[in-house]
Amino acid sequence: MEIRNINRFKKQLCLIFAALLISCFTGCKKDNSSDNNNSYLVKAKISNANLLFNTEKTASQQNYSSNFDPNTLLMQNKSGQIEPVYFITENGDSITMNIGKFRKLSDEYLLLSGDFQLRDGYFSNVLVNTLTENIYGFPGDYNEYYWLWESTTVEKDKRGNLYFSDSDMIYKINISSPSNITIEEYLPRNQQPSSFMINPDGVCFYYTGNSNANPKFKLPSGSIVPFSHLFGDDSSGSGIFGFDGSYYGNIMDSGAGFKLYRIDFDDIEPKETLIIKDRGELHLHKNHIKKTYFAFTTEGKYPGPYTPIIIEIDGTHDKETIYPLTNTIAANGSGTTANYFVLTNTKENMLTKISLLDYNISTVNLGEKSDYEFYDIKYDINSDIISFTGLRYRDSRNIIGSIDGNNNISMDVVEQGKPINLVKLN
Repeated sequence: MEIRNINRFKKQLCLIFAALLISCFTGCKKDNSSDNNNSYLVKAKISNANLLFNTEKTASQQNYSSNFDPNTLLMQNKSGQIEPVYFITENGDSITMNIGKFRKLSDEYLLLSGDFQLRDGYFSNVLVNTLTENIYGFPGDYNEYYWLWESTTVEKDKRGNLYFSDSDMIYKINISSPSNITIEEYLPRNQQPSSFMINPDGVCFYYTGNSNANPKFKLPSGSIVPFSHLFGDDSSGSGIFGFDGSYYGNIMDSGAGFKLYRIDFDDIEPKETLIIKDRGELHLHKNHIKKTYFAFTTEGKYPGPYTPIIIEIDGTHDKETIYPLTNTIAANGSGTTANYFVLTNTKENMLTKISLLDYNISTVNLGEKSDYEFYDIKYDINSDIISFTGLRYRDSRNIIGSIDGNNNISMDVVEQGKPINLVKLN
């Protein structure tokens, strides 16, 4: 009887000890489940990023990154190193995430798609403040606001409102309070905008239909003014909004050829002023250093010869400044940095940099065509550093690189695969 009691007592001790172990294990185990309140996302560590990108892996790159998920959001930090973007939870954990898509909306905000758990719910789209790194849920699901990703243009007014479009509507998004985002339709229904621009005051220029026809202005007062009301039924044109909010446009005036007009806005109706005539169609670019406008064109009378020139205007009268060019510059892309307007010729692996101070020209050779293929080139108006991605032929390695203000080129290998969706932050 005494031995039996001792055995029973030993069994009870073993059960108590086992229960304590289980309790200790479950109490100390880090809970990463979606039900753990501490797993709410609060930040995305991007303040040290120069570039963001993700990758697609090809057969020739499998050996370099066999365990790598190509949907992981990557960054090139300010030291030039490539690393994952880490997301921070409320309890301070750092995690990586699969990001379906991402795009830069402005200097202040990025838009990401994925599966995000924030304190106020689950979201398929979130905003990330590039300065504070804070994450904010975007209302609705991915399918409801598909135009966030399909809109080829994202415009911004001086109040920070963002504008997107699809084939049926232009949408205005108020993110002045990112924790309480509001969305409104900015046009009447059935306008079917094909492209658009917004000036700082919220004046909208847009084309309707697939052929970029029937241009119109929508004023902040709500009124809509077709081009035909200003320039006649057969008029058409293209242009840009200037630094002052005015529209500088090439107007084909009832078959009389192109003339350059400045159109000013008030709350009642636009007012047009003729700036240049007899110059043909001028595709203006902004010079943010001199606060002027310039275009590439030619000078000479029929039948030639014609001399390539840069023409500069200040937009207030018909004064022109001419800068001769030695030859026409071939390009298939362009961008603006802090001090240069850059023309890209990826077919020849060549960049042409035009100084915004004096329009002097320099060229940058990115490498022989037999050595490199370039995927993407990005510019930032706040920096003279130009970023690019490409392929190095001799070893089939993907590269990411930069060109500084002195035209020095640096390149690094991207082991994870082909870099895609390049976004420049700094």
